[in-house]
Amino acid sequence: MANNETVLWSKGARRYAGWIPNVRSHLSFSMIGAARGAATLTLPFRSRPTRAVVVLQRRDINDFPWPNRLSRWLYPDIVVNWLLDAETAPVRLPVVKDGEITPEYDRQGMLRGRIYFLPRQETRRDRKRQKAALEGIGNVAADCREAYPAGGPEAEQPLLAMSSTIRSEAEASGPHVALELALLRTGECRLWYDNAPEDMTNADLDLIAQQAYYFVKDVVHSHTHHDPSSDQITPLTVDEPWPHEPEHSHEVAWRRETLWSLSREVERLNREGGLANQRRSLGIIAYAEAFQAALMTHVRDPDADIGFSRGTVVHDYDFKHLKESIRADIEVNATKLAQGLQISIAFVATTISVTALVSSLVSTHNGGLARRAGAVPDGTIDVGVLGGALPYLAWNPVVTGVVVTALLLIFMSMFVFDKRAGILNAWQRVLSQFARAFAGSVSDKPVRQFYVDLVLHLALLLGSMGLVGLCLWGAFL
Repeated sequence: MANNETVLWSKGARRYAGWIPNVRSHLSFSMIGAARGAATLTLPFRSRPTRAVVVLQRRDINDFPWPNRLSRWLYPDIVVNWLLDAETAPVRLPVVKDGEITPEYDRQGMLRGRIYFLPRQETRRDRKRQKAALEGIGNVAADCREAYPAGGPEAEQPLLAMSSTIRSEAEASGPHVALELALLRTGECRLWYDNAPEDMTNADLDLIAQQAYYFVKDVVHSHTHHDPSSDQITPLTVDEPWPHEPEHSHEVAWRRETLWSLSREVERLNREGGLANQRRSLGIIAYAEAFQAALMTHVRDPDADIGFSRGTVVHDYDFKHLKESIRADIEVNATKLAQGLQISIAFVATTISVTALVSSLVSTHNGGLARRAGAVPDGTIDVGVLGGALPYLAWNPVVTGVVVTALLLIFMSMFVFDKRAGILNAWQRVLSQFARAFAGSVSDKPVRQFYVDLVLHLALLLGSMGLVGLCLWGAFL
């Protein structure tokens, strides 16, 4: 008996396999659409359990070290629209019992459909046509959602008509690329081209497929243990033979690459250090263990009677000792961080107290001296080099307080917080990455890199705060 699921993509012009990270090995298709900026419709219909899923999302393919809004203005072609039109279908899932594989029937175990890659059009007329098509798709989906909020058998014909309309609108929106999708509840994701465009190379097809894979991951799963803007923990692998390494071909290759990628991410997070990264690495280990349990026990085998055979080529990882080591490091780093915060707070509080004490003593001493009109009394003392700065600091106490607070925050961000935990939230990561990259380009000596990184980091943060100050100043004028 042939494996019906494998037949779906086995004849594709170019095929890919990947995994959507999840720890339960049971994706919920009714929860699709959690990604920011995604318009989603997911409704059950027909008398048997079937669910229609439509997702429309506008995404930025942005790898530049600056904000998305600036990147979109400089390079408008990075803005791409993605459309998913699919419905659930029955599938057989392998379950290992007593060392034997037993296929079990899941009546809604696979999401089967099509993904449309809708790039930015060249001319204004074409962009207007595409915009109208996308608005039409959104309106059709919204009308169905409003008319049948709970779905049901009565929604079958309207939802089928909606799917036909959506695909017609996508086809008529302008130049596009269509990929087929099969997503199983275990997270196994298959992409393939039924009819690949003749004017595109394999490299072009691979790039579009990778971006389609990121789109699917973004709308299907929550970015729990990683940044949504860098969702590359699990790779998309081309399903093709490896003549020089036959044991790394097809079904084995993507399983190996996925497990290796998860393991590398765990090591990368631990090398970067910091409590946040180490705790994220424990989450990545949970992903890896779930992947091993759900998909490393078998491979798809069209020639096997049950459609699967035991997966014995790729060895599993034992993460037990690694987790214990990471937890021990977390405890040590948490202790160091707590001590550092205590020392910093004590340092700041002591500095302020001593400064206030010295200032009061100086004022008391000078106030008791006999003085002549317009003259400085004999025996007057000051605070040394800070004396010249006192008139400027006393000119506007609010400005002085803001500047001192900013400097303290910068200091804590650089040296006290957990690996630059961030004063500026998402901007903090961009600024830190840019500073480190610039430091590495300027010098190859670690000491000089540190000072360049420090100076640039301070300058960027002060500049950012200066812009905020100018905005506030302008608002109060």
